[in-house]
Amino acid sequence: MRGSGIATSRGRSLAIAGLLALTGGTGAAAQEWKERPYDPALGSRWIVLSQSDETANRPDGVQTIEIKSRGELTIEAKTATGFRISFVNRDISVDGNAPAVPIVRPAVAALKDTVIRATITAAGKPISVDNLDEVRATMHTFVDRTFKAFDSQPKLVAALRPVFDKMLNADGAEAAKADLAELDQLSAGQDSGLKVGEERHESTESANPLGGAPIKVATTFRIEQADPQSGNVTFVRDSQTDSEGMKEFALAMMQKLGAATDKPMSTDVAEMIKTMKMTVEGRTTIHVEGGMTRTLREESTTTLSLTGHVLTRKTVKTIAVTPAP
Repeated sequence: MRGSGIATSRGRSLAIAGLLALTGGTGAAAQEWKERPYDPALGSRWIVLSQSDETANRPDGVQTIEIKSRGELTIEAKTATGFRISFVNRDISVDGNAPAVPIVRPAVAALKDTVIRATITAAGKPISVDNLDEVRATMHTFVDRTFKAFDSQPKLVAALRPVFDKMLNADGAEAAKADLAELDQLSAGQDSGLKVGEERHESTESANPLGGAPIKVATTFRIEQADPQSGNVTFVRDSQTDSEGMKEFALAMMQKLGAATDKPMSTDVAEMIKTMKMTVEGRTTIHVEGGMTRTLREESTTTLSLTGHVLTRKTVKTIAVTPAP
């Protein structure tokens, strides 16, 4: 009888152990990850370090552009639907050997030390620039000064000026996204609403600076790792840009520049561009601590195949957010 009792006791213990294994056990092992809200302290200040490295492999050699910036984010106040913040870029540098570097350098430096006051959502996404007139005035001054250097090429100015004017005249969320690009990117990992094991598929559109059809981007968003105890989480977002849309954009840009420089694109060249193959793929890794994105790494690769030649352009952008000392 004693042996039977021991066997029964062991059987119960095994059954309980099996049940606990199936249900995930108790305590920390049984916790489910819960997303922390984006809720930075009022008055808190954050340093936003951004770096973008672009490498283009071309038949005539390798071209590079490196852009670094150091911004300061301050949480000014809380609103019914989000926060009011201020953001200012204190340091910006542009290096590399690409022909565009002399043009990009003054362009990205135009807003250096200009304080941007804005409203963001509860997820930290910029939706409006509250001192938009002041920011616009700074950008208009830069654009006017830049185009004055091209007085000898009025057709080129006539072709490009509308593109810049369109960007300068943007308002609302469109202006906020352009002026606070880093904060817009960081917000993707904040208050995402994503669940562990869920995979979110989205299709978004980016405005075409030439005024044509928007460029479509298909994305997949998922959780790569989540810690139930701390609430920290790492997201991964894969994206693929519509190749036909990019091809049409490239063709339109070359046609516009050709007309502006009295060197119109030939029919043969236009037809050749239509046959090219282009892919634009990207992966973004976002690490969130305490509801706030602390690091973001975005890697995108553009591959263009035309008349037996393959050109690639790889861009790696990193953003790091740390408390201000």
